[in-house]
Amino acid sequence: MYRIVIAGMMLLALLTAVQPTCVYACSCMVPGPPDQALAESGAVFSGTVTAVARPANMGGSMPVRVTFSVARVWKGPEQATMIITTSGSSASCGFDFVENGEYLVYARNVEGTLEASLCSRTTQLANAGEDITALGEGKAPAAPAGGAETPSVLPATGEAQAPYLVPAAFGMTFVVLVAGAVVIVRRRQTA
Repeated sequence: MYRIVIAGMMLLALLTAVQPTCVYACSCMVPGPPDQALAESGAVFSGTVTAVARPANMGGSMPVRVTFSVARVWKGPEQATMIITTSGSSASCGFDFVENGEYLVYARNVEGTLEASLCSRTTQLANAGEDITALGEGKAPAAPAGGAETPSVLPATGEAQAPYLVPAAFGMTFVVLVAGAVVIVRRRQTA
C-alpha cells in the first residue's frame, strides 16, 4: 500500500517539476515578388551584420537584436546603422543572421520596431540577384549625425534564468518532503 502511495506522490512531484513550455512552429506563405514585398515592408535595405545580441535564455521566441551597417536603402529610414529584431529560433520564424554576413533585409514595422523573419524575402545578399534587379539602385544611407555610432556590442536581452527553474525547485522540495515522510513512517513501523 505504501509503495503505491509513494509512487503516486513521486509521479505528482515529477508532473509538478516538469512543466511543458510553449512550442513554436514557423508556418507562413511564400513571400510575393520583390515589388509586393517592398510595398508590404516597413524597411528594405542591404547591409552587413555588425552585432548579434542573443537572449540570455536561448531559443524560443525571445527576440534577437541584429545591428547592420547599411549599404543601400530602398524603403524606410536612410541611416548608416540599422537595428532590427528577429525571433530567437527558426521554429518561431526567426532568421539566423551571422555576424559579418551581408544581407538584403525586408523588415516589417511591428509596434515601432523593425522585425525580419523567415516569412519575408530577407536573404543573403549573394542570393538576392532577382530582388536587386527588381528593386533598382536604391539610396546610400545618410552619414551618422555628429559621428555618433551604435555600439558594436549590444547588451543581451531576455531573462537571466531559465523559466523552468522555479517549478523544478518546488518539485524537488516536494520530493524531499515525501521522502522524509516515508522515512518517518517506516521508522515508526519498525519501532
